[in-house]
Amino acid sequence: MKKNIYRLSNSEDELMEMLWALNRPMTYIEMIETPWERTWKDSYLLKMLRTLESDGLIHVCGSELQGKAYIRKFLPSFTKEEYIAKAAAARIDDGKQLPVLQAFAKETIKSMDSGDLADVMAKLVKKENKEIDEELKKKLEDIIKEIRERA
Repeated sequence: MKKNIYRLSNSEDELMEMLWALNRPMTYIEMIETPWERTWKDSYLLKMLRTLESDGLIHVCGSELQGKAYIRKFLPSFTKEEYIAKAAAARIDDGKQLPVLQAFAKETIKSMDSGDLADVMAKLVKKENKEIDEELKKKLEDIIKEIRERA
């Protein structure tokens, strides 16, 4: 069975939370010296960095001279939000994406105001190349029309 790279151990999760929160390139030394609540031992940090790097969750973004040696600097490869989305998607069986997205939308829409919802919808309508997805735009227009008719 292939390892799910989006399932972090508690220690890896603590390290990623620190990297996301500080949002800057960090060396191994800086990670150890940063005052941060953690349960992992400093001696375990190098192993975690190797694992997270090989899984593609962090990447080397430069180096820094410390004494006579260069030490690599690391950054997360994804934002926390992207990681959460990828982790959730990795657990969804093929063909079940739509029901899961519908359930997620139903659950989260309760806490969104209309401006937030409009922003989400606007982002959905645009493809990565910034062209408007006409089919999705039509579906959203139909939904808006239906909502207005009910009001």
